Amino acid sequence: SSFVLDRTAFQSGVFSGLCENRTNVYSGPHQEVTGRIEQGKTYYSEVWIDSDTVSSMGSWVCLEFETSDGVQYASFNAAWSSTGWAKLTGTFTANWTGTLNKAHWMMGTNASLADFRIDNAVLVEGTGPATITMKPVAGTWRQETQ
Repeated sequence: SSFVLDRTAFQSGVFSGLCENRTNVYSGPHQEVTGRIEQGKTYYSEVWIDSDTVSSMGSWVCLEFETSDGVQYASFNAAWSSTGWAKLTGTFTANWTGTLNKAHWMMGTNASLADFRIDNAVLVEGTGPATITMKPVAGTWRQETQ
């Protein structure tokens, strides 16, 4: 599985992230968010998704917690059907038991191993979209809220 920069298709801007050659439904983008997630708080996430190979797919977005009690998840599922970009949105509450070692924000699919693109992914504290100002992080392809 790989996650690469794709300049051929994007929801906005000049590129998206392409998840390709996937070997399982968990093969998808993920970002470590340890230290940015707090126990008991609710988070809103949105991700724009597109695929050249399928027109509908069940997808999920989650927070994965690696703890002293094992791996635990907070997630939402979203089915989409589109011939173009579709926006997945949802909320989850960060709850885990044990000592938190690492936290990841992840996305994958329910059954399909089809390649897909993501763009304009957002994770913010709260229960709905906020006015978000994104700033590029120097030396990376990433953008973060300010």
